[in-house]
Amino acid sequence: MAEITKPKNAAAIIPIADVMPGLENVSIIDADPRHIIVRCTIKHVDAYVISAHAPYDKIKHPPYPKQWWFDFCQLVRKVCKQNVAILLLVDGNTQCYISDVLQLGSIGVLTSKPSDAFRAFEKCVSCLQLEVPTTQYDKYRDSSKHVTFIPAGGGGLG
Repeated sequence: MAEITKPKNAAAIIPIADVMPGLENVSIIDADPRHIIVRCTIKHVDAYVISAHAPYDKIKHPPYPKQWWFDFCQLVRKVCKQNVAILLLVDGNTQCYISDVLQLGSIGVLTSKPSDAFRAFEKCVSCLQLEVPTTQYDKYRDSSKHVTFIPAGGGGLG
């Protein structure tokens, strides 16, 4: 029988059971057809995971994008405790534009005047103090300090 030896960097090894969340580690905080907010709590992670689907930016009936983003931001602020990480996965249903607020540069995004829906998305992200992957390589060349993202064609938020 082979002898099991302890690795040199044993402190860096985390048992898989400590990092794989089960149903007992995830609680639904709020949900409707356009979003679900869950809190995932395991030994090494405590975070909200939010999946949202914003209305199309040219929609002609409620929910209108500008109001939806405002209401969504208020909801997240209400149900998510401060100092707990938030991972927001969103189909923004709007075209991306250059934005200093979101650190979106000119890679794959429009340089024209942003739509109201995009501005509402921008305000929501700013209000929630979320960080967005950047495409402003001219300002953030040190990728160790800033995450980077290049849209996979089209430059849309979803």
